[in-house]
Parts: sequence; C-alpha cells; structure tokens
Amino acid sequence: MSLMRQSAFLFADRLVFAASIFLTGVLIARCYGTEGFGLYVVASAVLQTLVGTIASATEVPFSRSWLSAGAPAAMARVHRDFVRALAMAGFLAAVCLAVAGWLLGEPDRLAGLSGAMSAPAGLAAMLLAGIVSLAQLPLMPGEWRLRGLGAAASIARTRVPFILAGFAVKLLAAINGLPLWGLFVLIGLESVVLGALLTRSADRLSVGGALPAAPATEIENAGLESREPSIGLSPAAGHTSRFQEAFRLGLASLVVVAFFRLNPLIVAAVSSVEEAARYGSAMALILAFDLVTSSITSAAFPQLVRRRMTPDECLPEFQRLGRVYALLSLGYIAFVALFGQALLGAVYGKAFESSYPVLLILACATPFTSSAALRGLYINLAGRSELHLANGLIGFAVLAPLSVVWSASHGATGAALAMALACAASGVAASFVFPSTRAIGLVQIRSFIPRALQHRSA
Repeated sequence: MSLMRQSAFLFADRLVFAASIFLTGVLIARCYGTEGFGLYVVASAVLQTLVGTIASATEVPFSRSWLSAGAPAAMARVHRDFVRALAMAGFLAAVCLAVAGWLLGEPDRLAGLSGAMSAPAGLAAMLLAGIVSLAQLPLMPGEWRLRGLGAAASIARTRVPFILAGFAVKLLAAINGLPLWGLFVLIGLESVVLGALLTRSADRLSVGGALPAAPATEIENAGLESREPSIGLSPAAGHTSRFQEAFRLGLASLVVVAFFRLNPLIVAAVSSVEEAARYGSAMALILAFDLVTSSITSAAFPQLVRRRMTPDECLPEFQRLGRVYALLSLGYIAFVALFGQALLGAVYGKAFESSYPVLLILACATPFTSSAALRGLYINLAGRSELHLANGLIGFAVLAPLSVVWSASHGATGAALAMALACAASGVAASFVFPSTRAIGLVQIRSFIPRALQHRSA
C-alpha cells in the first residue's frame, strides 16, 4: 500500500477515534452532570498519561526490532519479548492505581456515584475501574504489526465500526442509569476487545513468513538529483538496547504531554479561568490538525525501516515529506484566517468567537510542529530517543517564562504567542543545537523554500 493511501486510512481511523472520545465526554456531561464529568476528566487524564507514556515508549523500538528481525522465528521472539514487557508495565501501573484508589476512597462506599459519595471516593472508584483498561497494553503490538505490514486498511475497517457500535452500547448504558464507574469499566473493556481483534488480524496477516521488502517507489524520490551525503546519525543498531530506548522515549513523552498541558494552567493561574477557556477552545482545533501529520508519520516509519537504509540515506524522502507538511500547515493557516472565527462560533458558541486571534496565532505554530514531526521520524529511525527529551526541554525553557509574563499582561493571546515561539525553538531551532540533527534541520528549512528558489541559489 502506498504511503499516501496508508496515511489516509490511518487519518480516517484516528479522526473517528478522536470524535468518539469527544462524544463520550459530551455523553457523560449530560448523563452524570458536572461532578461526574469532572471525575471522568481527571481519571481519564491519569489513565491516558499512563497508557500513552507506555505506548509511546514502546512502539518505536518494537516496530524497528520486529521489522528488522527478518526470519519468522526472530519476529515471533521480538513480539513475545515486548508482550511480556508490556504486561509487566501494565501490572505495575495497575498496582499504582490500586494503591491510589484505596488511599483516596473508603472501600465500603465505592458501589456507585451518588450524592453521598465524596469526590475523593468517587475518583477512587474511577481509578479502580480504570485498571481494566490496562489489559490493552500487551495487545498493542497487534496494531503496530498491522502498520508494519502496510495494512492500515485493516486497522480502520476493524476499529471504525467497532467504535461506532461501542458508542451505541455506552449510550444505552448511560441512559439506563449505569453507575459512572461501571461506564468506565465498559470503556476499558472496549479498548481491550479492540486490541484483541487487531491482534487477531495481525496474526492472520503474519502467517506465511517474514515481511516482504518495501519497494523503493513507496516513498518516492524527493526530486533531488543525488542523495545527500551521510553526515548525521547512524542506524539505531548498536547505539542502545531497545529497552533503554523505550525508557528514554517514555521520559520524552511525559515532557511533551506536560509541554502542551502547561500553558492552560499558567493562563488560569496568572490571568483568569475565562482566558484559559479561550486558549483551550483554540488549542483543541489546533490539535485536530496534528492528526494529519501524525498519521503520515506513523505510516512512513515502518516503510523506511523496511528499506534498511541509514537515516541520512533517506534524506531525499524526508525532503519530500517535509514539503508535504509545509503545504499542509500553510493551507491550514489560510483556512483558519478565512474561517476560524466562524468555526469557533459554530463549535463552541458565539461567546468563543473572541478566541479567533488566539486560534490564528496557534495556527501559525503548525509549520513548526509539523516540521518537528519530520525530525522526530528521523530521530526514531536512528534510535536516538534522548534527542526527543532534549528538544522538549528546550521548548519548556522557552515556554514557561514567556507564558507567565505574557499571560499576565495579555491573557490567552500572550500564552499563544509564547507557545508559538516555544514550538519554533523546540521544533526547528533545536535541530541546529545538536550536530546529530543538523542534516535534518537543513531539510526542515528547505521544505519551506520553493524549489525554484533553491535551484537559483544553487
């Protein structure tokens, strides 16, 4: 399957998944009230941080190891090792949630969410119920194997109807008075069953031997006359063990999550809750754009690994992807400039149309975030996950002081300016701080320069 077609299936899959999460939140807010929605938001944030960090830490080293194994027996061994590691991580996370739940609430009052239950006890019930969802962790390699097999269509065809059916079940359960902790169990079971279905699909497609080599035409040449010299990173093999890489990727994932969640907290603390709401409404629409670049990146990584080339040998392909990202981000800025205010009013209501300047500023950060996704693909291919952490810390160092000062004086608009500058520093400028990423940094810059101008300067 071609890169663009694979990306399209992944994007459709993620779009439906994101819509399901949004609609589930609306359902809970309407059926369980403000208190129930607050408990759901807090408990979901805890679980998503745990599951997301473990998954982000494991996906890249698994995909590289599995795709590079070659022989079916070696691939099975890699799969088995990672399933065991994910099961252990899930068990440790479950223990942490269980301890937190027992410390927060009284066990004899965790039968349901009612007015008599205190907020800590309600949160304890949600955390204990959320333990069910951790069983999905050992099943995650099923989806990763499907991506490696170029079977994004199988992922979408399995997940999309399953999510639609699952939402219908949650709707009926909520309408019929299922306690909130019970609905949370239902959400966890949904993710586990889906993981099992994707694992079964991967098992069927994997029967018959090792992966075929990826054709060189799957990611077309960027139009450069010759490959750039290999001057940067070398392949991941030999640099670090896959579990060391997983640990570093986990730390980097935590930094990235904190990076994007810090700004609303700063705005609320130094400005007002209303300004934080303006910032949050704009940021939600910006994160929707990231679904596009993340889908392309997820599809590209297995194909590049299967070609068994060094990161620098793939620089022409990175150049081509960079141009695609540049066009997408510039197109999104134009869309926001023309329709952003109307979109805010349609989604959130007339009161949020004043968030338009915030949305426009954050849209101007998308060239940097999409370019950072390109560099992230390069770093993942080389197995240098410590660079993700370093780039994230650079972004933090820029964001925190600027946001505190500018949010106090300009509210959400100041926070958006701080975020845009932090994304530029972390996503592009940081590429030139470390010698290992200067080659991809040049590709990032060239992606935004028309080919005609590049040929003239040459």
